[in-house]
Amino acid sequence: MIIKINPAPVFANSAEAKAAMNAWINTLTGAIQNQYPQVIQTGWFEEEAMAAAYMSGSDNAQQLATLTADATAKGRTPQQHAARILENAQTFRAVAQATRNLWLATDAAIDAVTDPADYAAVLEAAKAQAAPLAAAYGLA
Repeated sequence: MIIKINPAPVFANSAEAKAAMNAWINTLTGAIQNQYPQVIQTGWFEEEAMAAAYMSGSDNAQQLATLTADATAKGRTPQQHAARILENAQTFRAVAQATRNLWLATDAAIDAVTDPADYAAVLEAAKAQAAPLAAAYGLA
């Protein structure tokens, strides 16, 4: 007689699977975010608004002074620096949207699992789906 023993599921419940999903996504997106200190990240929206105002000619004196100082620190003109800020913002927004969509779909798939043995497969499928996205944005 052969006795088949099923291994214990990798994740016991949806909370464990979701925690693993969040950790994995944070590691993936950390490839971008870890390039910048937190204090810099907190100013990204303000920096983007400043660059957009400069490019549209609607910047104020404070924005121009800040942009000029930042550009000088990077060895760029204000025009070059504003363009680079807007390019980075667009790329980050695309990464964030793709990540959000993947997270939402994976979260829903985890909620639909009825057998804890299936949680690991859901996460592996999400990782496979993310691979080309990660490669496209240099996160692989």
